[in-house]
Amino acid sequence: MSNSTAPSAAAAQAQGRITAFDAFRGIAILCVIFGHTTPYGWAYQFNPERQTEFWIAVTERNFLLPCLPLFLFLSGYLLGNTRCSSWAEYASFLSKRVSRVAIPFLFWSVVFLGLSWAFAVSYTPVDAVLRILTGRADGAFYFILLIIQFYLLTPLFSRVLDWRYGIHALFFLHLLAIGVLYVIQLLWWPSMPYEVAKTPVFGWLSIFPMGMYLRRNPDAAARVSVGAAALAAVAFFAITQYESSLLLPKGTFELAISDLRFMALAYGYAVILVFLKLVDVPWPKALVSLGGMSFGIFFIHGFILRRVGSLLPKVLPEITNHFVLFQIAVTLLTLAICVAVILAARRLLPESITTRVLAF
Repeated sequence: MSNSTAPSAAAAQAQGRITAFDAFRGIAILCVIFGHTTPYGWAYQFNPERQTEFWIAVTERNFLLPCLPLFLFLSGYLLGNTRCSSWAEYASFLSKRVSRVAIPFLFWSVVFLGLSWAFAVSYTPVDAVLRILTGRADGAFYFILLIIQFYLLTPLFSRVLDWRYGIHALFFLHLLAIGVLYVIQLLWWPSMPYEVAKTPVFGWLSIFPMGMYLRRNPDAAARVSVGAAALAAVAFFAITQYESSLLLPKGTFELAISDLRFMALAYGYAVILVFLKLVDVPWPKALVSLGGMSFGIFFIHGFILRRVGSLLPKVLPEITNHFVLFQIAVTLLTLAICVAVILAARRLLPESITTRVLAF
């Protein structure tokens, strides 16, 4: 496809926004929603009659693993030229970046804890505060704590990337952290909760700064063809799937489906390279618009998805016999409700509320 039909990445950067990145976020949030339907299949792990659905869910989970790394990479890429030469500049950077995610995080954490209480799930005040501070108020809120950590470390990463082998050092430390997680989960704590593994920055250490690095050094990614990146992605996905088949019988379920595995990391990087090769492709406007809503969708989709997932079988009882169809229906209904809520809020509420508080 000719690049003449779309602005170049360089031109888009000069304008301060890369349209394709919104499309990538749109794809990623679709994958996140669909990925959060896979637990309905994990429930069949020990059901001999529904092992097919279980393995479909595991395969889907592995296939969708690059979603979160893609979000992290894009965030790092857009901050690639960040420099903080003084504490005042650092404070200004943090107040702008952290408030952008922390205010909606606190708002929605309180809202969903309140809704949980309304649905007869009671928390003590101490437990409620701990759930907020650890990103367990709802769904995958740990991701916000993760991105805040990366914002806090952005100036440090910027300095490290000035070193000749800075990105190599970060990548080595990341591999070391993944190795430590393997040892802990295989030998001592096979049921480690995913929040414990995923919330600390160490498990994702190189992904955000790799985005910063490739923003500064675009030629580094240019050396890899889209075909080679796609072939590598297929190969790493196959190995990741095989690894799951080896780990599941050992009783290490969380590790077997985790993003934080060596081959899963390689698979994520390969997929990111494929996306980078498609920056100049003219993406559908609907997908770009969806990407613009992705942050708001992230916050509200978990609660909506669980309600849809519990109500749909009551309306259409037979749909539970068709696992993938059920997943698609839950995904599309959840997405439609999220988009409707965001569009309605944008229409009815002041922009200061929708952007700063609701993340819409």
